[in-house]
Amino acid sequence: MNANTKWQSLIDIVGIVAIVGSLIFVGLQMRQTHEIALATLYQMRSDAARELRLVRVDATMLDRSESKAINGELLDDDDVRRFNAVNGALFNHFENSHYLFQLGYVPAEHWEGDKRQLARLLKAPIRKEYWSSRREDFRESFVAEIDELIVEQD
Repeated sequence: MNANTKWQSLIDIVGIVAIVGSLIFVGLQMRQTHEIALATLYQMRSDAARELRLVRVDATMLDRSESKAINGELLDDDDVRRFNAVNGALFNHFENSHYLFQLGYVPAEHWEGDKRQLARLLKAPIRKEYWSSRREDFRESFVAEIDELIVEQD
């Protein structure tokens, strides 16, 4: 094998490695683009669900319901319906945040802050009741996070 043939073989190998490397890079870019698209769709779904829940809630009536709850008054069916709409919107928001955290688009520090907010929100019995009746509507990994927060409070 002469020197020219050796150089040609080396160039061919380098070319093949470069092609394989670029294909791997394109594959990784496509995967990232796919994940971003999924996160965007999830965000849109979460926003739509929140809007659908909250469009039915009159802010003034919600304030009255909250005052009743704070004062320990008995909540009627309309009060519970208002709280459930808001609770659904809250849990949708936090589930979306959790999903984005899992994908790496939300920093751990942000998710830890969300967990602290959730822990405070879950101190209200009406939210725990909502959660226990609707938890199967959410992703399993999010359910595990919420259930862990509830256990820590008990």
